[in-house]
Formats: sequence, structure tokens, C-alpha cells
Amino acid sequence: MKLAPFVLLLAPFQAFAGGFYFADSGVVAAGRGGAFVAGADTQFAQYYNPAGLIRIKRPTINVGMSGVGQTVDFTRHATGDDPSTEENEDALHEFDYPTVKNEGGLFAIPEFGFVAPVHKMVAVGFGMTSGFAPKYRFDPEGPQRFTIVETGIFNFQVGPSVAVQPIKYVTIGASFQWQILRVQEDLVVTTAPNENPSGDVGVRATVWDKFTPSFNVGLLVEPIPQLSIGFCYQPQVKFRAKGEGSLDFSKNGLTAILDHEVWTDDDISLALDMPTFIKSGVAVRPVPQLEVEADFIYEAWSSLKSIEVTDIDVTLTTSDGSELSQVPETISLPAGFNDSWSVRLGGEYQVHPMVEVRAGAMYESSSLPSSGVTVALVDTKKVVASAGTSVHLIDDQLVIDAYGSIAPYQSLSITDSTAKPIYVGLMDPPPVMGSVGNGELKSLGFSFGGALRWQIGKASKMKAKL
Repeated sequence: MKLAPFVLLLAPFQAFAGGFYFADSGVVAAGRGGAFVAGADTQFAQYYNPAGLIRIKRPTINVGMSGVGQTVDFTRHATGDDPSTEENEDALHEFDYPTVKNEGGLFAIPEFGFVAPVHKMVAVGFGMTSGFAPKYRFDPEGPQRFTIVETGIFNFQVGPSVAVQPIKYVTIGASFQWQILRVQEDLVVTTAPNENPSGDVGVRATVWDKFTPSFNVGLLVEPIPQLSIGFCYQPQVKFRAKGEGSLDFSKNGLTAILDHEVWTDDDISLALDMPTFIKSGVAVRPVPQLEVEADFIYEAWSSLKSIEVTDIDVTLTTSDGSELSQVPETISLPAGFNDSWSVRLGGEYQVHPMVEVRAGAMYESSSLPSSGVTVALVDTKKVVASAGTSVHLIDDQLVIDAYGSIAPYQSLSITDSTAKPIYVGLMDPPPVMGSVGNGELKSLGFSFGGALRWQIGKASKMKAKL
């Protein structure tokens, strides 16, 4: 029996592509459509361009929270005998399964940090950043179960940053990050060649990478007060996650011959190399109260050639002690990504000495061909539109930030899906399994959040970014 159920780890990590984050980190930046490379002036310069920390003129504490959600509707197309009828026709025919929906609800993402100028030419900061990503949960018995049942992904970065202005118009910056990653993934594999529910095997894997160092570097050039040019580079991040996995045969017909229903491996490993990110932007201020920015972001996902799942140690035995099968120790999964990119346009306007408003939009390409998109890998072309505001109180010592965004994804009618059930049955050679990814896929992302910034010390006066 060819048993490779921990191949499920491919699903959540492919979701790290452009479509995993339908908005970037930070309440202020999100309100500008993610256009914040050249105009970064909060703690989240750590993420977009650490050189922007030089703009912060008073010690500032930032605490916030965002809620992220995503609707996903998938109507699977299939060819065969329709399981919703009692007909048993000799000829195969096309039919649609019932539509499944993401029931994951809102995912809460905190933010916090501290930034302080230590000299007119030096600023330092420390904080946590995390991209805005949703949670996925689907019907465990639905037609999508062979690609996903539930996914929970946590990825955030914690660390210090510094910005230095060696000459008047040029600032360089660097952020040093402690990357943390946790992934839990549930799906179903099958011992039946025809997707019969009696062949279902539940699979769960949970892996952690509790410490991976990384960094980014930034440049800010401001030759005149009305113009800012920003650049940020982050190299590959090499995650090496460890954790545990389980196989649940409780609903499977093989239960009668196995010596127990649930099989576990408490020491699986996963190797994943995240790609290089390059960010660039230009911000202009035609009048002191207005800033408009355009950014271009490049993500080199094609460099991710494969995903390695290693140290697998699971052997299935029958009730009489005989060995039935052993899972391969290493599974190499082809990734099949394309490079992706996004263009962003956003800005803000000071409508009152105590109030700023902002808005922005982003277009992002897909890192996957349509044949690789599934209900577990919703990475289609998308547009993000957002708006936000900041209110300055207590002589500009307290700033309240808020934003909301919506992200319509490109709807797909998938006819060439490469997604197939993972077969773990006794047939040798294994049967040819049909696609489980063809169908109509629709998705809409949304997020909203708020933050408090406490600026220590008294401001001389309210002013724009000049």
C-alpha cells in the first residue's frame, strides 16, 4: 500500500503565496491599500521600509488588533454517478456537488511595538508584524475534503529595527526578525478508488518553527520635501518546522483488520524556503496636507522548487501484529509556483488638525496557474480596496487609527485542475484518480481593525509629513 498522507502539508504552505496575505501588516498601512514603502511613518515601517522609522519624532507605543475573514464558495463539477441520486446508469454523466462554504469565521491578528528617536539622525524600534490572513474550515464530509477540511496558520515576526540618516536626504534602515510559524492542517485521504466515504482516512498535522532569523533592509531618499522614494529588500527565509501528525481510520472499512484506529507520528519535519521580496515606492506631497503614493511589490515564488516533508515514521500493523505498510520517510512535493507582483496606489489627507483620512487600492497577480488553484489554495488575481482614518487627541499624544478593506478575488471556472485525492489503498499499481478541483470558485476577503498610538511628550504643533 502506497501511503503518503502527510503530503497534506503542501496545501497550507502553498497558501503562503500572494493569495495568503490579501492585505499586509499594520492598521495605517492597510488603510492606504498597502502603499507604504515610501511614506512609512509608523512602527510598521519595520515591515514596509525600516528607513521610514526616521520620520517618527517622539517615542511612540503602538497597540492594535485586526479581524480578517474570507468567504469561499466552491461548487465542484464531477463526472460519474451522482451520489445525490439513487440512479445507477451505465453511462457516466456530469453533475455538480452541493456548494461548500468557508466557515472559518474571523481570525484575530494583534499588533504591538515601540519606536523612539535617539538622535535627530537615528531612530530605533521593536515590535511584532504579521500579514493579514484568514482562517479556513469546511464540511469534513463535503466534496472538498480531499483538499482541505481545516487550516490554521500563524506566522509573525518579532524584533528590533534601526534607521540611520548619514546625510540629510538619505536614510538607510534595517529590521532584524525572529520569525515564528505554526501550521495545523486537516484533510481526508482515501483507501477507495471511487471516493466512497467508507474509504476516508482523516489526516491531521501540526508543525512549529519557533525560531528562524531573517531581516530586511530599506532605503529612503527625499531630495525635496515634496518627494520620497523608498526601497526594501527581504531575502529568502528558510523555515524548518517540526511537529506531529495523525491518521484516523475510525470511519474506514480497514478498521476491522487494524490493531487500532488512530496512528500518530510525533516527530515529522518540514523544510520550506520562502522567496525573496522586493518593494519599491514613490510618494509625492503636492500640498502639505496631502500625500499620494504608488508602489510595486515583487515576490519571487518561482524559486520555491519543492517542499520537503521528512523524518516520517509511521508503520501500519494489523490486529495480529503483521506489518501492513510503512509511510515513506521523506516526501518531496513539487511546488509549481509563478512569480507574483502587485501594484498599489494610496494616500492620506489631513482634513483637520486632529483628523486624517486615507484610502487605497491594490491589484495582485496570482502565484498559481488556474489548474493549481483549489478551495485550499485560493490564490487568484485580486483587487483590494481600503479606507481608514486617524484621530489625534490629548494635544496629539493619543492617536486612534482605524481601517476597513474588501478584497474581491477573481472568480474561476476550473476545468483543468491537477488536484486529486491522495490514494492510500491496497491496489498495486494504484488506480488513476479523477480531479477533485474542477468547479466554480468564488471568494471575497475582508478585514478591519483599530490601533492606539501613545506619543510620549508634547507636540509643538500638528503638521503634515513635511
